[in-house]
Formats: sequence, structure tokens, C-alpha cells
Amino acid sequence: MKVYWGLRCDFGHSWGGFFDEEQEVPMQCAQGHEAVMVTKHPPVDQVQVSFRPAGRIVDHVTQQTRFERKVWLVVQSLQADWQHTSAECYSWREAERLARLFEGVSVEKAKILIKEREL
Repeated sequence: MKVYWGLRCDFGHSWGGFFDEEQEVPMQCAQGHEAVMVTKHPPVDQVQVSFRPAGRIVDHVTQQTRFERKVWLVVQSLQADWQHTSAECYSWREAERLARLFEGVSVEKAKILIKEREL
């Protein structure tokens, strides 16, 4: 399971990130000081949304492209154990509009939205 790690040294430096729970995290700050405080927090159940460029070269000789200014909408759980890629590609602006539907949405709610909107 991925969790948010937060670390702090005696000199006030903070570091951390979103890592697998079993993954080794750096126990020293960038200045080489040992961590004196380590916290681990599970993420909330919300999906992440990204845009995958849909453009591709369809003719290597002429360098002709297709879907060059289009994107796929990708909705994924934070644990990366579930992912959905849209059935069609969209303009960037249309993808932005659709992405807003998933703001603060759980994985289960995202699945319902995808089915309702036929994404």
C-alpha cells in the first residue's frame, strides 16, 4: 500500500513523499542530517486523473500523424490497483472539463461516473 511519508531532522529540514509502505525512505535530509521524526499517513480514497497524449505517427515515411492534439483521460486509484482509460480521445479543453467530474471522488464513485457518462 502506498502512503505519505513525512520526515524531519533536528535542523528543521523536511522531506518525504508518496511511497510504498515497505519501500525504504531516505532517513537523512539533503544536508545529511538524520531524521528524528518520521510519520506515515494513508491517503484518502480519491482517484487521480491524468491526460495521456493520443498523438501517434501513422506513416513513418511521410511522418503523417493522427490524434496529435488529442488526449486520453486516465482515471486511476492512488494505489494503482485500478485504472480506466477513456473509450475515446478528447481535445485538451474537453478532457479538462471531464476531469473536473472526478474532483474529490472515491474509486467507487468514479466507476459509477464512468458508467453513467459512458467514458
